[in-house]
Amino acid sequence: MREFLRIALRTTTGVALSAAAAILLSMSASYNRSTKALIPWVFVLILIALSARYGPMVSLLGSVIAVIVFSRMVYAPLGSVSVSDETAKASLAWMALISVVSAYLLFPPSHPRHRA
Repeated sequence: MREFLRIALRTTTGVALSAAAAILLSMSASYNRSTKALIPWVFVLILIALSARYGPMVSLLGSVIAVIVFSRMVYAPLGSVSVSDETAKASLAWMALISVVSAYLLFPPSHPRHRA
């Protein structure tokens, strides 16, 4: 039971950090519109770094949260989870896929870094 709580706390911490990073990146995109295309790719690197520290589940949950945050705050129509631009939809889908797959390939759940 104690091990489960420790893993849950690590995952929650990593997901909270990834959500904060997604919000900060979204806010920076509102000031500099020319970097909107780079935001998902920068976030992939952030998710891989967080999954190295907190486990691969952070990449899965963090990418879902990031897709919601980016679609509401960065891509038109703002305030909605629907994205009208096909290129932006593809970028969000690739961000989620690459971050989850690379996190599980580089740092599987049985990786020594994620054990007690």
